[in-house]
Amino acid sequence: MACSALGVFLFAVLSVSFAGELETRTHTAAQQVAKAASALAELKGYVASAYINLQKSVLEAEENASKWTSSAEHEPNPGMRAVHLQFADGARTHRTNLVQIMRVCADIGHLGEEMELDLQFAELIQTTLRGFAQKQPSAPEISHAREGVTLLVQRMDLRTKALTYVTDSLVAKIDAAEERYKSFAHLVQDLGNPQDPIRRWEKAVAQSTVDSIAVERAMLRQLASFGAKLVDILLDEQNVVKNQRAAIVALH
Repeated sequence: MACSALGVFLFAVLSVSFAGELETRTHTAAQQVAKAASALAELKGYVASAYINLQKSVLEAEENASKWTSSAEHEPNPGMRAVHLQFADGARTHRTNLVQIMRVCADIGHLGEEMELDLQFAELIQTTLRGFAQKQPSAPEISHAREGVTLLVQRMDLRTKALTYVTDSLVAKIDAAEERYKSFAHLVQDLGNPQDPIRRWEKAVAQSTVDSIAVERAMLRQLASFGAKLVDILLDEQNVVKNQRAAIVALH
């Protein structure tokens, strides 16, 4: 009888302990979901604004290229015509680089959207776990919840790979932009203060290229900061899964 009473007592203690662990883990995961959702919503606005600015910059570069090409066609001086064409080529190159940056921005936005879907999935699991805290779940219900968490882990593995690719790509693009900036900045410095009108215009072309690269570099750095924020949010989402998994383990 004493052993039986002790067994009942231990079972009751363990049940309370597991219930407390489930509730704690579920509550912590809920806080992490809310934090990640808030951060994603804020970042979404920044990314959308950056994309709009990039679109405007692309259109401006197109207009500049068209303007300089047109002026070259009507320029009688061969030397100045060549300068105008250099300006046009620079504007076209700038446009090409901006379009590439815009694609990276779109990739970041897409990643953010996928991570939003992951959070929505995590919230569904949260609803299930809250139900478990109120009523002892059946074995099939626990198994179903476990499968949901496993699927969420797989989705986040995909996000990790995609985010690593984007951030690595940004690092490479920033390094390349930095090298180009230094190269043309040195060219501007080497040209000094030319007296010949054509040479002055050539320096102006080089300076225009420096200015364009500076814009591209700044935009790339902004996207890199977005990527860093996504990394932080992904860590929060992974912590959500960690706590949800621990909550399910507490049911056994």
